[in-house]
Amino acid sequence: MSYNSQAESVKEEAQAKKEKAAQAQAEKTNTVQVAPIVSDTAVADSVKIQKLKGTLGSFAYSATLPSAKENFTVLENEFINLKIANKGGYIVEATLKKYEKFKKNSGQLVELIKDNNASFNLELQTKDNRVLNTKDLFFEPTLTKVGANQILSMKLKAGANEYLEYKYVLAPNQYMVDFDIHSQGLNTVLNTSKPIDLQWDLKTYRNEKSVAYENRYAEIYFEHNDGKIDYAGLGKQENTDLEKATYIAYKQHFFQVYY
Repeated sequence: MSYNSQAESVKEEAQAKKEKAAQAQAEKTNTVQVAPIVSDTAVADSVKIQKLKGTLGSFAYSATLPSAKENFTVLENEFINLKIANKGGYIVEATLKKYEKFKKNSGQLVELIKDNNASFNLELQTKDNRVLNTKDLFFEPTLTKVGANQILSMKLKAGANEYLEYKYVLAPNQYMVDFDIHSQGLNTVLNTSKPIDLQWDLKTYRNEKSVAYENRYAEIYFEHNDGKIDYAGLGKQENTDLEKATYIAYKQHFFQVYY
């Protein structure tokens, strides 16, 4: 009886293995092998760039980058909060953290730039006879820190190493923001025989109690000729060729914004 029981167990085990092997073979036979779909990113980007080149020329490259979105970068210290847009690369919000508007204890801080009241633009003329406005193009932001200074590089790229750069530097305990413009590798992209037009617009908001005083002292100030400060008063329109200009400012009674 013991022998018969062991023999039966071996037989059942062999049968189980045989059935398992048959099932595996059946599953293998019925399985449809699907080839993985491979996405060629390089080809897709190339096609996208060619399409965009119809309107943007060499700067089509900038529109294919991950930064080509309606995003913003914030620069902030104890005194000021700045919001810089990827589109256009310029300041779209500027808030003074230590000053309130004319309504005392309202909690409303002085906002010099907000809600599209400012625009900063360079009109670029390219080698292939295009006129492009930087305010309509996407910049790539890179925020770094050197010591206590925050440095924001906004690059409008025509290639990996060809770009127009806006550089913002914000130090601690400062209202002043250093701003610089320079380019790299754009000699073959831009028509350098023609000057680049800089366009800066600002529609100021009321921040003070006396509207009359605020309007009276709304002026355009500029510094030139090694420290000479001049201005164009309210209601005046002047054409002036500045030599060695160091800044131009939109000035209200107590506050001003300048480049």
